[in-house]
Amino acid sequence: MYIGVISMRYAKALLAYADESGTADTVYAEAGTLADSFSKVPELRQALDNPVLPAETKLKLICELPEEVRSVKS
Repeated sequence: MYIGVISMRYAKALLAYADESGTADTVYAEAGTLADSFSKVPELRQALDNPVLPAETKLKLICELPEEVRSVKS
């Protein structure tokens, strides 16, 4: 299966869940923060794409980003 199809399915499911749970604004903001972080710190994306790193380590990397990396441009 083409990777774009898979990512679109996950994105649609996430947005549907966010809509149903009333958290769409939060999900949108956090997705924007993550996208901005990928731009500011390319190594972050490389680390998250690394299949050797455990999910716990990846989550820790995201949660411990410095404020200047996490802030989304308005």
